[in-house]
Amino acid sequence: SKVKGVVAKLLRVNTPNTTTALEVLAGGKLYQVVVDSDVTSKALLSRGQLSQRVTIIPLNRINGRSASQQQLDAAHKLVGKD
Repeated sequence: SKVKGVVAKLLRVNTPNTTTALEVLAGGKLYQVVVDSDVTSKALLSRGQLSQRVTIIPLNRINGRSASQQQLDAAHKLVGKD
C-alpha cells in the first residue's frame, strides 16, 4: 500500500512504561500519516480524500541521522537491545 498508516500504528513498544514515555515525548507526531512518496502525498491532498487535517510524511523525503554511541547506550539501558 502507498499509505503506510499513522506513526503510532507503525511502532512496536515492549513495555507499558515505554509507551507512556513515547506518548509524552512524541505527542501529536504519533498521529502523522506515513506515505511511500511525495507523489502519494500530493495525490491525497489534491483529491481532497482526507476527512481531517493531517501532517503527511513521505518516506522518500526523510533524511536520516545517526545517533552517537552514548545515545545508543542510554537507550539500550532504558528499553533493552531488542
